[in-house]
Amino acid sequence: MRYEGPLPDRAKLAAAYSGGPGAFVLLSAEESLSLSALEAAACEAPPAAQRTCPGPGTVFQQNATFCSVTSNVSRAAAILRKFYESAPSLPPPPKPLSWVQSPAN
Repeated sequence: MRYEGPLPDRAKLAAAYSGGPGAFVLLSAEESLSLSALEAAACEAPPAAQRTCPGPGTVFQQNATFCSVTSNVSRAAAILRKFYESAPSLPPPPKPLSWVQSPAN
């Protein structure tokens, strides 16, 4: 595991998502779906995310590891450890719709 920090360069950002075994995306208890989760999915990186309604569950379906930010620390750590160990063999999540494909347009 490593923290990449801010990556404003799009090529470096895509390389960071694609280069690892998975992408850990920490969502707040208030956030329904983050741009970083969608970026990870677009790069076919299996995500670990907070399950919020409808957000990540709708987009990632069964192809994500869900970890509650409200669970106890040792349980969350065990879920994330298992995620990082199994990430290389996890199927990629479905690619998110492009802006043009989005039903909002």
